[in-house]
Amino acid sequence: MKLRLGILVGIFMAFLSLYPQIYFQIKRGDNYNGATFYYDFDESAYASYLQALIDGRPRKNNIYQGGEEPTKNENLFSIQFASAYLAAIPARILGLNSETAFLAISVLVSFFSSLAIFIFLFQITKNEALAAIGTLFILIFGANAGGASILKETFGFGASAFYLTFLRRFTPAVVFPFIFLLLSSVWMGLQSTKTQTKILFAFLTTLCFAVLVFGYFFFWTAILAWLVGLFCLNFLLQKENRNWQFWLMILVGVILSLIPYFWLLSDRNPTTDASQVLEHTRKIVLLRPTLIVGLFVLFITGLAIRFKWIELKNQTTIFIISFAVLPILVFNQQIITGVSLQPMHYNMYILNYLCLLGLVLLIGEVFKERLTKIKPILWLIPTFVFCLWGIIEVNYATNYRLGYNIGRDEAILVNRKLAEIGEKSQITLNFDSIQGDNQPTLAPQGVLWAEHLYTGGNISLEEHQRRYFLFLYFQNRNEKSVRQQLQFCPNQTCRALIGWRINPTLSYTSSKIDEAEINSLVTKYAEFLQNINASNILNPTLSFVVVPNNLQIDLTNLDRWYEKDSGEKLGNFTLYKVRPLKQ
Repeated sequence: MKLRLGILVGIFMAFLSLYPQIYFQIKRGDNYNGATFYYDFDESAYASYLQALIDGRPRKNNIYQGGEEPTKNENLFSIQFASAYLAAIPARILGLNSETAFLAISVLVSFFSSLAIFIFLFQITKNEALAAIGTLFILIFGANAGGASILKETFGFGASAFYLTFLRRFTPAVVFPFIFLLLSSVWMGLQSTKTQTKILFAFLTTLCFAVLVFGYFFFWTAILAWLVGLFCLNFLLQKENRNWQFWLMILVGVILSLIPYFWLLSDRNPTTDASQVLEHTRKIVLLRPTLIVGLFVLFITGLAIRFKWIELKNQTTIFIISFAVLPILVFNQQIITGVSLQPMHYNMYILNYLCLLGLVLLIGEVFKERLTKIKPILWLIPTFVFCLWGIIEVNYATNYRLGYNIGRDEAILVNRKLAEIGEKSQITLNFDSIQGDNQPTLAPQGVLWAEHLYTGGNISLEEHQRRYFLFLYFQNRNEKSVRQQLQFCPNQTCRALIGWRINPTLSYTSSKIDEAEINSLVTKYAEFLQNINASNILNPTLSFVVVPNNLQIDLTNLDRWYEKDSGEKLGNFTLYKVRPLKQ
């Protein structure tokens, strides 16, 4: 197999993945403190968990809470451990921290994902140029197919900071290439006529599936739906060769992979479902970006079959159809199961790429003979266009996220200091949300409250609300202030006290907060203020307070309960050591 062009595509994609970091460091200049550019807000939580594993902490750990470990129940991170350990083990061996590991993940995943897609396309099309151009097209236009790119803003659907969505680290990035290794294994298994070869590719398929199961929920569930759809299509259209033995081996492998997964899932923290916006619904979904793309591919495939440009029973055609109908299956599975979990993640991280994969295969099949006659120089035209578009898109997304990453970089100095002097049993009060959320990527202390506190550990909704009330109390915020914030959702207060159910992108049944719920939460906070005492104020007991130098905060309430030292200025922050006053 010729890999030359696939390697070149991988090198370009690796460069594109590093573009935000290079741009960021040039922009920061002498003010750069060493932060890695983050593509997504959730990466802070993933980096914190990765750092915990690098430091030798157990799989079930409290990355934001501090305290004893391991925790009692499984959490979001401990169940999806494959991605974490595939990144943490090499990082520990090489002496890398999570920040540096993230850069390595970007480069390696970009390269190997490109190579995996290229190999799959080349196996089917036997056209090296098409496989290379197709790989570029799929990875560069994936965000467009998912409805998150410059085009989203161009057509008036709001701004989008998402690009190269498959590179969100470490999940889903680390296990992303395994999707295409699995597709290649299935293709080779179905094409093979030898029993031993079928067994080999069935084993590789189930091995990749197992990695996806413990790597990312939205990957394995989508791939399971694809396997079911592909089996049904083969059963209907390949009557003379249904490959029963191959499919039976895959079924056994899938079951063996899911048994331990569901065992871990059964031990999840009771609040996990609420924090992840698990909802019970049987709503029919007909409008999602990837669903539209899938239907378009299906329509063109139907025309191609009707005019006999391609054969319906051909295995390539069956694969194309399986990718095209996949969004319909995935976005409407709740009709049967009655359960839905943040469906937008399918749209952003897998269905967009698989739909475009189907489109490339369709073009390759319809124009098979004509594509072989295209002069090599002409392939440079789409190559140049795709690469230019990729640079434009990644530059746009980089500038959109620049302010957030500057905030992360400015917090590096204080977080490094905390890492030098602290222990995981200590708790910090962080008045800057970016600094507090990113502190565990470098420092071992727990935090009183942070944006990812609820999703990053074993904590009840009641305790999460109580900690946020403490956070408000130490800012000397009153009931009126809380009411004002809740009336203008979404914002930090809404996310902290209500959760993510107010976000329509995460839920089919998202609902706005009503006046009754606002009154209830304000009353809770009023009661909290009325019942202030040492037992709740000093639980947990603070060891450090981090205050942004440019923020005017009334620390009167803090001074009632704690004695501060003179403080140490570290960049844009002042770090105070505190100890409880005798009451």
